[in-house]
Formats: sequence, structure tokens, C-alpha cells
Amino acid sequence: IDAVEPKQPCIMTGFPKTICHTAASSLLRDFSKQEGFRCEIHIKDGENKPWTRYGRYIATCYVGDIDVGKDLVAKGWAYADPNYGRIYLDDQEKAKNQKLGMHVSDHLEPWVWRKKQRGDRCSCE
Repeated sequence: IDAVEPKQPCIMTGFPKTICHTAASSLLRDFSKQEGFRCEIHIKDGENKPWTRYGRYIATCYVGDIDVGKDLVAKGWAYADPNYGRIYLDDQEKAKNQKLGMHVSDHLEPWVWRKKQRGDRCSCE
């Protein structure tokens, strides 16, 4: 998943401009405090080592049978990361259509915002 950055503006009437990051972080923190919270680190195809990107492990986290990433996307507080296939895209479209979470706000996708902040031509998302 990919969520709004801490300094990234997310304009929603009546809320501070950091509401999207704050809400996503709070939801993730709440999940992480629950009994049974666990993350399964992915192994990149053809390699026998943990998959990392930008120094972070690529993992799917759960509380019981609940996929935490899927839940954040379905509630509109994160995007399906376009770098990892089509997982969670249906949840993202439903959240957008229902204007859930950040989809009611004025904001850029996180990867677009980060690229603008870098001021470079990096095609990475």
C-alpha cells in the first residue's frame, strides 16, 4: 500500500491539512497494538532473501484473518501500491466511488507528491 506522507497536504473542510496521514497512521497504529498482529515478509520471485524497497521490507500484515493493508485501502486511507501488481485495486475503486477517507479530500497521490518534492524526473512511483 502507499499512504499520504506526513507533510503532504490533504485538504478536507474542518480538518488540519495533515488529516490523511494522521488518520492512516492512527489506524495502522491501532491494528499494530492488537493481539495477534503479525507481518509476513515477502520473498522476491527468484531470490532467496526478503524483498525490500527503499530500505523497507515488503510485507503483508494481519490481525487474525484481517489483511491490514486491504483494510486501510478499503477505508480510503491508503492506495493500492501500483508497483506491486493489482492487489487491492478493487477495494481502492470502491473507496473512491464511495468517497471514503482521503477520497473526499483534495490531495495528490503519494507517489506524485513525492516526485514533485524531489523535483526530478524519476519515473519511480
